[in-house]
Amino acid sequence: MSYGQVALVLDMPRAAREVGWALSRVEDRDMVPWWRVVNNKGRVSIKGQYSAEEQRQLLLQEGIKVSKDFTFEIEKYRFNP
Repeated sequence: MSYGQVALVLDMPRAAREVGWALSRVEDRDMVPWWRVVNNKGRVSIKGQYSAEEQRQLLLQEGIKVSKDFTFEIEKYRFNP
């Protein structure tokens, strides 16, 4: 899902940045699948305590083909709740 999609699910359509802010402050990394939230252009764009390479590796483990420049086909893998 993209940050914007998460915001829409929360009924806060203009809160994509706030979703990113909240994810960057998650303390229990195992309780929230932060690595599954990406930008809407199909690029890993992570800041904070997690690294882009860590997110890439976690996505690769789940079968998402993420290139070395941290891009992927978002429409192929997009989750639509």
